[in-house]
Amino acid sequence: MGITEGGANVSETPKGETQILIRCGDCSGTGLYRDVDWPEGVAVVCQTCGGSGGRVFKYTPFKGIVTRTDIKRVYRKPGRHPTGPSISYRKFVEGKTP
Repeated sequence: MGITEGGANVSETPKGETQILIRCGDCSGTGLYRDVDWPEGVAVVCQTCGGSGGRVFKYTPFKGIVTRTDIKRVYRKPGRHPTGPSISYRKFVEGKTP
């Protein structure tokens, strides 16, 4: 991984995503899975994290609205044919809503 932010390993992927190493939610960070029907003291390696107790989570940080060139009008309610109040797409990008 790359830089450390607040004790967590954080890096950027070639696609511009951010990735961070997080605790595996399936095994609660133990690296082991135990089924309630199994005999006491028996577990298997967690299939999600491979036994490491952690996994990589990827996300794209929000840096503002992504503009579109194909939209002229914005309506509040969806449907086969949107109706009701509308505004220009330019006003929508400026933060207004119909």
